[in-house]
Amino acid sequence: MSGGPALAGNGDVFGINVARRTDSNLISFLVPANKLAALMDRARSANPTPEALLGEARQGMIDGQEMIAADILGSSPRMQKIAPFLLPAEYGTASRCGGASSKEDEDGYTLESVSCLAELSITAGRKHSVSMMWSEYRVVRNLGLDAFRFASRLSDQFTSDTDDGGERKVVGRYVCRNSLVQLKGGTARVAICKRPYKQLDGLVDAHLRLVTLDSSEVGLVGNLVLIGFTENNVKRLARWYLESIEWKH
Repeated sequence: MSGGPALAGNGDVFGINVARRTDSNLISFLVPANKLAALMDRARSANPTPEALLGEARQGMIDGQEMIAADILGSSPRMQKIAPFLLPAEYGTASRCGGASSKEDEDGYTLESVSCLAELSITAGRKHSVSMMWSEYRVVRNLGLDAFRFASRLSDQFTSDTDDGGERKVVGRYVCRNSLVQLKGGTARVAICKRPYKQLDGLVDAHLRLVTLDSSEVGLVGNLVLIGFTENNVKRLARWYLESIEWKH
């Protein structure tokens, strides 16, 4: 009941329900009624313009993504070893992580992955969440393919994820660039795509993809998605993501 009042026994409103735990229907989170009353009084007296309200919302989103970035960059991730790769399996206090594995005997490879999501419940527009970071690593192992066919399987994994359209009223279109990056233990092809917010100056969405190039026996395909971050934090988190990978031959 997001936005619903919380009532005392005498009928007084003591809070407004703004969130609940998604893994339980028994715990909700409230904004105290006195805090909301002060906010409403300020809005009435200030008579803010739409531009001023947009600026305040923008600053709240910038503050939110800064909390996520500081939490991740200020902590030591829990590392997980998959084949020759050492990968961050959990980071920060707000991340939720999981893994999966599959064996494609007919296609000649196995696939094992680990992914994490860290986010705040902030939205721009009706459906577009911001202050959200999602990372994924997929380790692909060769079961007998020749070098060309294995490289083709890696390429399929690298190009299988496409950037969603997003709300065109909120964000522009992605612009991408490719480069070769030296990881700890090997070389990767990296593509990073970014798109700006139309009315929230200073915020962008970014999608980084990588695929390793140095082995015909095992490969790594990675994704990093950053929704509603500043350019500076996109650079910081992209570097953190790439530098966290260790390839132990």
